[in-house]
Amino acid sequence: VLGANGENKVLTAGCYTGQEHQVVDINNGLIRMTSTHPLMTTKGWSALDVVEAKKLQADDMEIIPLVEGLELVMGDGDPVVIDTLHTSTGVATVYTIKVNNDHTYIANGIVTHNK
Repeated sequence: VLGANGENKVLTAGCYTGQEHQVVDINNGLIRMTSTHPLMTTKGWSALDVVEAKKLQADDMEIIPLVEGLELVMGDGDPVVIDTLHTSTGVATVYTIKVNNDHTYIANGIVTHNK
């Protein structure tokens, strides 16, 4: 895990199993995550389930809907267009980490956030 500012450190890590989640798959496996997880796009933070994502993040964090056509911000600064966005609901294993400072880090090359 690389902090988006190069200085973040992992404080905790966890794995949750046996719970039902709505899962989002972007660009056929580029990244797979829960629908409430925010990713950085060129338009700002974005999640599929904006209402639930806002409940999980800081009160002042603006989150817009995650849709095809948005550009994800990559750790190297280059944008990648979301060409495909598939959702499914079911029991899924979810991994979570908490990082210090601004809680922003790079996962699978994509700038992401976790409270």
